[in-house]
Amino acid sequence: MAGPDTNEEIKSTAQVIDWLSEGLQNLLPQHVKANLNKVGLAGHSRGGKTSFALALKRLLQSEAVPQTLSSEEEEREGELWTENQ
Repeated sequence: MAGPDTNEEIKSTAQVIDWLSEGLQNLLPQHVKANLNKVGLAGHSRGGKTSFALALKRLLQSEAVPQTLSSEEEEREGELWTENQ
């Protein structure tokens, strides 16, 4: 990304997000349960770069993103697509 290096902000923010699953519940009243299934991040300028970088890392690590295909697999996928047209 263009502009100042945001690596330190990315690392710090990732540490906070990791801490949430372990430390947040201890700070909440007993009757309040933390739901960390969806965590929203937002930012402007450098903060936007940080938020985007963390979201992108999560997306790339997700099982929902297909693995890169080898050239043989790409060729087979192309053949299957052509046959089905």
